[in-house]
Amino acid sequence: MARSVEELKVLKLAFNTVDKDNVGKINADQLQGIIAELAGPEEAEECLEGLGGALPALMDHLDVDKDGMLTFEELSKLSEYGTTANLPRMLITAVIYAADKDNNGWITAAELKDILTSMAPPEQRHQVDEVVGMLMS
Repeated sequence: MARSVEELKVLKLAFNTVDKDNVGKINADQLQGIIAELAGPEEAEECLEGLGGALPALMDHLDVDKDGMLTFEELSKLSEYGTTANLPRMLITAVIYAADKDNNGWITAAELKDILTSMAPPEQRHQVDEVVGMLMS
């Protein structure tokens, strides 16, 4: 998906809002702040809850230089996965790409299990093996 100038402006505004110390990099907590900023007050909690434990995988996927921080350029990769107008879809698409650890264009059963386990609420994690089995058969 092509990055639109408008989408990049929206991401840049959200980035600048959470980069309060103006170092040009954000950490995982600040990434949550960007997601909350983009989602809006009514949907922020639901959006972050839906990501569950997948936020570290998303952070790692976007963090090109692997310094544990995101520059705006790294964050702008999100715009490849959709639009901020449909933030949940954008984030889920990015998480799916993040699940492809070996970057071969396919998600193995193990990769799928890892990402679903990280996203599932603790009380539902026992169901992940069953879901993966159904999807992979």
